[in-house]
Amino acid sequence: MTARPYLISALGAALLLSACGEPKEAATPTIRTAPAAGRLTIRAQTVADLKPVPGTLTTRDMAEARARISGTLAALSVKEGDIVRQGQMIGRIKDDRLALQTGAFDAQVAAAAAEAARAQADLARTRDLFSHGVYAQARLDQVRGPGQGRQRQSDGGPRPARRQR
Repeated sequence: MTARPYLISALGAALLLSACGEPKEAATPTIRTAPAAGRLTIRAQTVADLKPVPGTLTTRDMAEARARISGTLAALSVKEGDIVRQGQMIGRIKDDRLALQTGAFDAQVAAAAAEAARAQADLARTRDLFSHGVYAQARLDQVRGPGQGRQRQSDGGPRPARRQR
C-alpha cells in the first residue's frame, strides 16, 4: 500500500520530464518555378458537340401488325415478304380468357331464361287462382308486370316503360 504513492509520483515526474525539450522548427515551404515551355497560342475553333439520340428508322413499305387482344398466335397466314392489303387476315390469335367470358355470358343467359320460366309459371298459377276467385285483379296485375319484363329480358328485347297513373 505504501508503494502506490511512490508509483504515482514516479509516473507524474516522467510525464513532466517528457514535456520538456526543444521545440521543433516548422518546415519552410520551398518555392518551385514552373518548367520552361514553349509559347501557347490561343485561337477560335469550332468544337463538335455531338450527343447520342435514340431513334427508330422505318421504311415506307413496311409496317407493324398489332393485335387488339392479348393471347397466343395460333396460325399465321402470310410469310415474310408477302404483300398484304388493309383488312386482310394475317394470323389468328387464341385467347383462353375469351372462352371463360363466353361461358360466363352463357350462364347469365341460362339464369335469365330460368327466371323467365319461373315468372311464367307464377303468372299461370296466379291466373288460375284469379279465375277461381282466390286472388284479386290487383294481385294478377302485380304478378303480370314483372313476368312480362323478365320474358322480354330473356328474349333480348328492351323493357317497356312504366305507365304513370
